[in-house]
Amino acid sequence: MRVGISISPLPTRFGPVLHEGDLGGLCGSLAKAGYSGVELSLVAPEAFTPELASAVSGNGLVVFSIATGQSYIRDKLCLYTADARIREAAVNRLTGFFPLARKLGCPIIIGGVRGNEVPEAGEMARVQDLGDTAFRRLATLAATEGVNLLLEPINRYESRFFNTVDSGARFIAAAKLSNVKLLADTFHMNIEEADITATVQSHLNLIGYVHVADSNRLYPGAGHIDFRRLLSCLEANRYQGVIGVEVLPSPDPREAAMRSIQTLRQYVADRT
Repeated sequence: MRVGISISPLPTRFGPVLHEGDLGGLCGSLAKAGYSGVELSLVAPEAFTPELASAVSGNGLVVFSIATGQSYIRDKLCLYTADARIREAAVNRLTGFFPLARKLGCPIIIGGVRGNEVPEAGEMARVQDLGDTAFRRLATLAATEGVNLLLEPINRYESRFFNTVDSGARFIAAAKLSNVKLLADTFHMNIEEADITATVQSHLNLIGYVHVADSNRLYPGAGHIDFRRLLSCLEANRYQGVIGVEVLPSPDPREAAMRSIQTLRQYVADRT
């Protein structure tokens, strides 16, 4: 089981990532706890500084993915908007991550950067089409650079587009995007899906990454999601992707990280 965890090198208004001033110390604690990698939540490519690179690799960790939602949270850049200028700026920001993703050998997550804009009355279908077109262009550009993308369905309260895993799967299939996989997030699925494990089972051919957070967005075990059943499904189907912990840093970043991996390991042990 390859387990990573979401961290940010800078303070952010996006809650479910870990941040500490001492990134070297944090990464060292994560490695000792049993994490094999991290998901980096970055505003821009230059946020991957030599100091951050040293904190990660110096502790034997790898970068499993690059999350891009802070581009929307901080700079309001998003793909799904009627404003052509903002869409183009978002595509340019995201293509700027391609060299870093290629160097690190990891995919780029297209989740929060889709935005949470509210279209004008009667404009929903048009904005969906504009965003889909921008996404397809981004995926095509990524393919030419040998870069893979992850489409993360997000619940209706945080995004107007691609709320369910099935909607993301249908888009990827219809657009024939061979370099795009799904990122299935248990927190969002708990809101949008009738059955988390059944949904994952139905779309395992397209799922390349799984985010785990409990129903309250805290560490697994702090809510009511049946992670034992989900992990059993992944194991039975020989899932080879990453399990990424993306939880609120409560009661503090290190404790949230420790409780997450300890609980996941216990669920795995309970099945043997």
